[in-house]
Amino acid sequence: HSIGLDSIATAADMNRNVLCTSNPIESELHQQAYEFAKKISEHLLPRSRGYLDVWIDGKKINSSEELLKEDEPILGNTFLPRKFKTAVAIPPLNDVDVYGNDLNFIAIQNEHGQL
Repeated sequence: HSIGLDSIATAADMNRNVLCTSNPIESELHQQAYEFAKKISEHLLPRSRGYLDVWIDGKKINSSEELLKEDEPILGNTFLPRKFKTAVAIPPLNDVDVYGNDLNFIAIQNEHGQL
């Protein structure tokens, strides 16, 4: 933890990851899809600080009453299925395998070449 790495959201009841093309500089549409995927990923990050209660130097950061008051803006008091995965595909390729993920977006280009 001294360098800021953690394993939060790796295997619990939350979004596990967001997949997108591996080459965001291939085209303007690829860059836009990559930025869209980043926004999804950041939006779905868990807001709870309960993880910190357990893992930061044994010091309790929040009391359990504070944790119960925390607002999880996406999920509320519910959870996603375990290892929930999201993907953004750019036709005609399916390099992120939309059939192997839970929530998928297909990047559609408008007449101006924008997502």
